[in-house]
Amino acid sequence: KKLDAAFASMSDGVLVIDKSLQVQEANPAAAELLEQTVDSLQTTSLTDLLHAEEIDTFFARLQTDSPTKFSRQLELTAPLPRTVAVQAAPLPDEGWVLVLHDVTWEERVNSMREEFLHLAAHELRTPLASIIGFTSLLEHISEGLDDQTRSVLGNVLNASERLRHTVNNLINASINDLKETEIEAVNLAEVVATAVAMLTALATENSVTVNVNFPAETMLILGNRQQLVTAIGHIIENGIRYNHPNGTLDISGHITPEAYRLVFTDTGKGISQKDLKYITQPFFQAEKHATRHAVGMGLGLSIVNRIVALHNGKFAIGSTLGKGSVITLEFPRFSTENLSSARQELLKIQNRFNLEKEREKLTQQQQTQAIIDQLKKQLEITQSQNLAYARDLAKLYQTQKETVSAAKAQFAHLSHTDRLILMGQLAASVAHDLSNLISPILGYSQIILRRRDSIDPTLVNIIERILSISRRANVLLRQMVSLSRAQTDKPERFSLNELLEEMFHILEIKIKHANIDVTKSYTPASTEIFGSPIQISQVFLNLIVNAIDAMPGGGVLTVKTNRTESDGAPQVAVQISDTGQGIAPENLAHIFDAFFTTKTDKSGTGLGLSVSKQIVENHHGQILVDSVVGKGTTFSIFLPAATATENGNANDSA
Repeated sequence: KKLDAAFASMSDGVLVIDKSLQVQEANPAAAELLEQTVDSLQTTSLTDLLHAEEIDTFFARLQTDSPTKFSRQLELTAPLPRTVAVQAAPLPDEGWVLVLHDVTWEERVNSMREEFLHLAAHELRTPLASIIGFTSLLEHISEGLDDQTRSVLGNVLNASERLRHTVNNLINASINDLKETEIEAVNLAEVVATAVAMLTALATENSVTVNVNFPAETMLILGNRQQLVTAIGHIIENGIRYNHPNGTLDISGHITPEAYRLVFTDTGKGISQKDLKYITQPFFQAEKHATRHAVGMGLGLSIVNRIVALHNGKFAIGSTLGKGSVITLEFPRFSTENLSSARQELLKIQNRFNLEKEREKLTQQQQTQAIIDQLKKQLEITQSQNLAYARDLAKLYQTQKETVSAAKAQFAHLSHTDRLILMGQLAASVAHDLSNLISPILGYSQIILRRRDSIDPTLVNIIERILSISRRANVLLRQMVSLSRAQTDKPERFSLNELLEEMFHILEIKIKHANIDVTKSYTPASTEIFGSPIQISQVFLNLIVNAIDAMPGGGVLTVKTNRTESDGAPQVAVQISDTGQGIAPENLAHIFDAFFTTKTDKSGTGLGLSVSKQIVENHHGQILVDSVVGKGTTFSIFLPAATATENGNANDSA
């Protein structure tokens, strides 16, 4: 009975199938994951339950004559898009036990992180390229400028180059694959020499001596030269920046029968053992009071670790506070005799690396596997009794399903909010660092413009354009920080018209790239309400982004605000309309359900509209939808207008 209770209460789905792939037993978690009941699962074939690409190879593995335990990750397309990790264990002459673990959230959070890194880097590249271009142009025609103005121009260019270096780090942090056309035979000694040459000026500035010692034999590996230069450059830069004045950085090459080894030894302040555990995590920085005296984003060693892993290499670091650090890189040896086959082998290695990442996600199921092993033994002895008892539990579960579903929906809402807060903290950190780099460009440009009377008008025009572009980038960063800051939800009075304008400023680039025309019709009457501007901004952001996604070929986005009444009480109405594809009638009744989405890719979590509806109702409001297939969709939001007695000291709102 204890074993049966554990089977029914497991959070992961469990299916017991026979040799013909017919489901013999299922627990409640499996039924909920597959949008079925326990009873209906026991009359269904597995081929009718699981729908995914390459699913036939999965079924073939289950029907092999020599079954062995294996794991597989499936991208299910029905009944809802989900990513499921399946762990299969054979039963002697009986079939299989399958454990289904939903990893959809983990995949989507990873996707969100990668998307943010790409967005932050690429959106800043355009204004940055303009600033560097204009400043370089001014330097070439600066003969008529005085020494002070030329010095200021040099400072602007230096600050811009620092910002470009930061943007490039963000892009490098999202590297996750190698292409065959980028793979070549690479001499490690030449890579180190290139990286050292790039950082010679930095070593001189910090009074650090760099010593390089390589054996006479050529140390040849297979990989991407530019990525290797980037990785080794980060190690050398850290060894210089975080070293003592008059310190040393020794770089040596070593040859073993199967690998080449690079060793980087510095005489810096060292890193604590506590920080060493996390030193390769993205955005992690060692304690500033102990090891740091330069500004960084904590991406360097994370980039190094990822690039080394993609080359089937090994990364190791050791450090002692007060004495310095030792970093060791090890790469497989390579011969130029068979470059083509070696390239294919490296691509296979990369695929194995990706599989290793998948296996790491499955390690969380070890405790579950122990229960399954015990379950297998008991099923071999008393299978019929277990099945009967499980059916009784299933009937009891059905009577409680409505309460459990409501609790899980609330948990999903809170979990979604936690993830938004984490992504917001990441956005705020990156935006703050980038804003610090833009500020000197703004300041130096304003200093030059104060001397406009003694400067050629053409130069004045160029400097004004630099100032305008810098201000625009700074506004974008402030909006990112404002939106992502983890504020409390203390209610306050705020204008919906002003909040909508903030959302359109944040999404300005996305709207422009999507070829969307925006039509606004704001009521001149007051649109103030009393509640949480952070939560309401999330509602507007969800609806506007959905409208943009509904018009992949461009269209018109219309936003209107009005004052209305409901039972004599004043309300503020907001309408957001698009001319997109519309919503099918059979889907319209489910769009506010948790996890329901019509998006086929991983960009849709199925929680946006569910969370938005909950927020509006918590503000004592109402959200309605009207849609016609082929013509578009309109969302209408009604919220109580703020009264004269409501102010920021109240505490009984949303």
